Amino acid sequence: MRRSDYLPEGAGPLFAEHQPLSVLQEAMERQTVLEGMAIRCDGRRDLTVRFGGWEGTIPRIDAVHPAISGAERDIALLSRVGKPTCFTITRIAVDGGGRPRLTLSRRAAQEQAIAWLLAVVPALVLAWDWRTGFMGWSINFVLPCFIPCMQLAAAGAARILRLRPADYLLYLSICILAGFFPLIPLFCGALWMIYPSVVCVGFSAVLLSTLVLFRGAALRAEIIRRGHL
Repeated sequence: MRRSDYLPEGAGPLFAEHQPLSVLQEAMERQTVLEGMAIRCDGRRDLTVRFGGWEGTIPRIDAVHPAISGAERDIALLSRVGKPTCFTITRIAVDGGGRPRLTLSRRAAQEQAIAWLLAVVPALVLAWDWRTGFMGWSINFVLPCFIPCMQLAAAGAARILRLRPADYLLYLSICILAGFFPLIPLFCGALWMIYPSVVCVGFSAVLLSTLVLFRGAALRAEIIRRGHL
């Protein structure tokens, strides 16, 4: 059931049939990425997905992450009908007839995949350095240079695509906090070239101060909102 490998849609197994409601509640609590079949798109451009004998609705706003090219076009939704679709469960309610009403989010699944990609690149760099005798190039040069580029890319994408604060603030904050990672090898004395790490940490400190100063209230609101999902 857990899709921690974030395969492309259609490459993994569909959600198993005849699952009890307790399994769906557990998946919602853990924000597990599931996969079902999109069966229709209504006039409001909400997607209906069938999975495991259940049906859920993906609202238009949660169907495609706004950072993905073409997210605002209707074809991005209409083209999903009849195809496997990944999602997370964000809400379970009960209608007048006592049947559960499931609210789903494909966008949340895409956000998990994006966050996983941002984490796997540094891990691969460290693993490569380790496997080749650990000369230290990963922590001395590659990561201190990669992290600021990642921060600028996240901030630039938010600006160019005119994303709402809720669409980027949390992930930009994670990128900024990652910029303090070089402090660990720096304090441990594992670096033989400290200048890239010092620049990375200093740049991250400036970004963090700017974010808190100008977007602190919006960031706190987003953290509280996601904590209640």
